[in-house]
Amino acid sequence: MKIESITLHNFRNYADESILMGDGINIFYGENAQGKTNILEAVYLFSSAKSHRGAKDKELIRFSSPEAQISMKFYSQQRSQEAKMYFYQNKNKQLFINEIEQKKIKALLGIFSTVIFSPEDLELIKDGPEARRRFLDTDISQLRPNYYKILKDYGRVLEMRNNLLKKEKIDKDLLEVYSMKLAKYGAKIMIHRQLFIDKMKQKAKEIYFFISDKKEELSISYRPSIDKTYELKEKEIVPKLYEALSSGEDILRRSTLKGPHRDEVIFLIDGKDAKSYCSQGQQRSIVLSLKLAEFVFMEEVLGESPVLLLDDILSELDAKRREKLISFIKDNQTIITCTDKDFYYHLDKPFIARKIQNGRVIGK
Repeated sequence: MKIESITLHNFRNYADESILMGDGINIFYGENAQGKTNILEAVYLFSSAKSHRGAKDKELIRFSSPEAQISMKFYSQQRSQEAKMYFYQNKNKQLFINEIEQKKIKALLGIFSTVIFSPEDLELIKDGPEARRRFLDTDISQLRPNYYKILKDYGRVLEMRNNLLKKEKIDKDLLEVYSMKLAKYGAKIMIHRQLFIDKMKQKAKEIYFFISDKKEELSISYRPSIDKTYELKEKEIVPKLYEALSSGEDILRRSTLKGPHRDEVIFLIDGKDAKSYCSQGQQRSIVLSLKLAEFVFMEEVLGESPVLLLDDILSELDAKRREKLISFIKDNQTIITCTDKDFYYHLDKPFIARKIQNGRVIGK
């Protein structure tokens, strides 16, 4: 898939900007806080329906403007398509695909896909388990659009259950209803996550072996918050998760202690826990391996390459890791942000470079 053009209207610090994208490498350079990452954010919104920086929809609207719009023409599923998003101060965003309004924002998932790599991702191993769960959920949602709805349903029931647990007098019958719903949604999430890890881990292992010059071995495992002695089937997991939710401990602690929202992903290098024992260089190699494995896996599942988004990342990597990352940039469309385009003159691939200054694209 490839982006043909993207238009920004009152989006972040852009008033009105329309940008044509080249088929290969597109570089946006300039000083910090000029709006480079905002372009990547707009592109990413079309692949996940949310900001990769965790921003709320209102925060995407240009200061003092009542609304914002982004539109993108792109080639996917063997045809040219167009998507538009509208953001408002006082109501939910709207999505149009090929001029047809979509009732659900998740309608874009699977139609247009990206793999984004930013400096914050390098902290994936050091950060808490929430970051690793978010990594899984974001990727699975792009590949399995129905997964996004399951996550939303699970989060909604989880919030209602936690609110109930905080009350002075708890309705036990209602708590049981919430527990069963949570177990059913939770089982689906756990199955999706385990299957994704099972398919990703071998690719990541091979890529890490390549990055480490065949010296180290990466292993990845999914660690649910409940006993893992079950078959990967809903009828096996639902009763186990429901049993864990019904132990009575949640009432004592006033919070839901078991479920996918408490799951973890474990990374080992030669059998040692990466978070506790590996160097920063090794941890960065793990994250790089994950991102590249994600790219390869999505390419296989979708039948076409996702757009690769690199947010000022090469300056954060040493020469060896930069070389490994660049080796994956082939015929796929790649969008790169950086402070100095001269950094990329050593690339043996053609690229288009445009300067970003005060929310304007110079040399469109």
